[in-house]
Amino acid sequence: MTSDKKPVAEIIITSILGYGLIFAGVASLLGLTWHIWELYQHPELSIRFAEALKNLPEQETVPFSLLKLGGWQIMLLLLLIAGKVSVWLIESGKRILD
Repeated sequence: MTSDKKPVAEIIITSILGYGLIFAGVASLLGLTWHIWELYQHPELSIRFAEALKNLPEQETVPFSLLKLGGWQIMLLLLLIAGKVSVWLIESGKRILD
């Protein structure tokens, strides 16, 4: 009969890593929620994003109205990607703790 006990150092390291990943995922989701709420309350922030896109050198021929529409789509895509990465962090932390 062999014992399947893990060394104490391994338990401590995996616990710190697992809880750290979970904390990072939850913190990024909270930050993401705050940014979404700011966009909801102040939709003019998307215009600032579109103006930043217009200042790119290769975007001089695109009309500003198209940049505003494209800016919203790019922002939504970035928010969705950030949310998915946050969920992956939480799931990875949970798997490490199991």
